Amino acid sequence: MRRPIIGITTWRRTLTTDPDQTTDLDTSAHAYQLAVVRAGGLPVLLPHTAPDLADRYLEVIDGLIVAGGSDIMPSRYGCTEKYEGEIYDANRDKNEINLLRAAKAADLPTLGICRGLQAAAVAFGGTLIHDIPVTDVHPRFGEADYDPNWRHDVEITGGSRLARLIGQQARVNSLHHQAVQDPGELRVIGHAADGIIEACDHEDWWFIGVQWHPERMIGESGKARQLFQGLVSRARLDMTSSRLAS
Repeated sequence: MRRPIIGITTWRRTLTTDPDQTTDLDTSAHAYQLAVVRAGGLPVLLPHTAPDLADRYLEVIDGLIVAGGSDIMPSRYGCTEKYEGEIYDANRDKNEINLLRAAKAADLPTLGICRGLQAAAVAFGGTLIHDIPVTDVHPRFGEADYDPNWRHDVEITGGSRLARLIGQQARVNSLHHQAVQDPGELRVIGHAADGIIEACDHEDWWFIGVQWHPERMIGESGKARQLFQGLVSRARLDMTSSRLAS
């Protein structure tokens, strides 16, 4: 059987490509792609050029990763504040929200990572904390984000899909200053010690959303690898079921 095709959302960046020229690029951190390959999947990158066509990607992918990135437009969840220095991308917001709603309708296995969890909450009627409080668990944004020695614990609801994959406790990284406040249709299944929501799923759809970045931890954490393996395994199972049904 072929490898399951896993679509990964991208981040539009304008980068210098020549000494006197910049170019708009749809980008993805290599770590996402490597995690999918190591889990047995085939990664493909999904640009957000045409948000109204987002659902058409579901015709060619077997699973979906909604990746991390910049903040969601505050007006999407009824907030009037804006984070100083943040560059918002309304096109990406619309594309990912459309993708998530289409994935749910099609029962497509989906993993939301950091912003991806937040986008899912917003897509299904939830809201976000615009800027989470500074605590020992979540220091000021940027201070510990890329420190490989800094981790915090997450408690996961027993019996949940995530707990079945990685257990009821995980030590994770943190690269966020926002978090889910109201999960909307999602179910909260993970918290940090300071009360911040760290994981959600959905009762009627194979969706797992985590507030951390497991793709950055695949070299150090078996639990990070198991999360991607869970997505790819579910996509493969659905492929097999579809083939048998036909």
